Amino acid sequence: MVGFFASSGPLTLTTPRRREPGLLPKCGACKLCEQSRDPKFPLNPKMPVWGKGRRGVLVCGEAPSREEDEQNQPFVGKDGRLLRKCLNQIGVDLDRDCWTVNAIRCRPSKHRAPTANEIEHCRPLLVNAIREHQPETIVLLGDAAVSSLLGWLWAEEPGGIGRWTGCRIPSQKLNTWVCPMWHPSHVKNNEGKRDYGLMERTLTEHLSVAFALKGRPWNPVPDYRKRVRIIMDPEEAAGAIDYMLSDFQGPIAWDIETDRIKPDHPDSLIWSCSMCAGGESISYPWHGAAKKRTLEFLRSDVPKIGFNARFESRWVMAKHGFMVRKWVWDGMLAAHVLDNRAKTKGLGFQAFAKLGFDAWDGGVSAYLKSKGGGGNTPNRIRDCPLPELLTYNALDSLLEYELAMVQAKELGVDLKGG
Repeated sequence: MVGFFASSGPLTLTTPRRREPGLLPKCGACKLCEQSRDPKFPLNPKMPVWGKGRRGVLVCGEAPSREEDEQNQPFVGKDGRLLRKCLNQIGVDLDRDCWTVNAIRCRPSKHRAPTANEIEHCRPLLVNAIREHQPETIVLLGDAAVSSLLGWLWAEEPGGIGRWTGCRIPSQKLNTWVCPMWHPSHVKNNEGKRDYGLMERTLTEHLSVAFALKGRPWNPVPDYRKRVRIIMDPEEAAGAIDYMLSDFQGPIAWDIETDRIKPDHPDSLIWSCSMCAGGESISYPWHGAAKKRTLEFLRSDVPKIGFNARFESRWVMAKHGFMVRKWVWDGMLAAHVLDNRAKTKGLGFQAFAKLGFDAWDGGVSAYLKSKGGGGNTPNRIRDCPLPELLTYNALDSLLEYELAMVQAKELGVDLKGG
């Protein structure tokens, strides 16, 4: 492997592309506000933020209804009255205790849902409201609110509210709790049906959980990237592994990067490895003394944390002929136990939903995708700048460790005690 340890530039992770809104909304492109010239449509375009916000909570809905548009105030229509009823049951006054705003400030015509472009164009108004009022908790009601804020906070497409309802996201970017839940209109539309009472109680319960949160999620906001240590030299990496093992007081998370999904092909390779015991996360190429010391660790009774541990286990068995000993936690299995909704089990979703940490691949994931099927087709890991790959690898282990601690607490497991 000629040039494997060659310098590839600064040890920094490429900043992922993100849809950062400007400070000005794109009303000229959206043109919803121009409907105010037609008396059949909005009377009060660009509805302002409403409320006193005494409890530091910002509530974001979808778009003004006709009744709300006429009064130039959010949540005074039939859906808003249901929201106020649910809040009154937990001792919250919407106008006194919250700031209220909509993902779309102007009323769309014909009682339709906002379009993706309208949400994109109006997003700066929501971001500016958050920057101005600095809420400790943000309640997102429905698809449009989720699309607007999570589409900015997260580097991936958030999808619909069904994926997020009930989550309490400790956003690191905002240092604010973000709590998505069903819009009252979703509940109201089921009035008279058998499940209506359950849906109303669920909305009230989710609101109760959000309003029970006190203060900001982080003090201070963690900087995970500063806990990453990249080690190119295999002897130095072996020494760092020895130090970590001599000092550990609980399980160690570890993760590998490979040149394809499956290890069955004779040319398949483990390319790098990382380990984290709760403090620093080290990463290093899979080579020499570092590789040898890692294999000794994998044979040992030191408790181990993984995420989809079957992947690492299969690779170690295929390439080195033994089963990894003493797995004590698999973050993907724990995610299934805690919440079995679709599209919520990946490390990217879990790291954002549970730790408030945004995508960290910096473009590395593109190198890890294979062209063709079957899992034995090689990817482009050889073309990836090694420092960026190792940073990505180290953050994987760090996040797997931190996520395991959160999951274990939710499940009532003393993970550090073994």
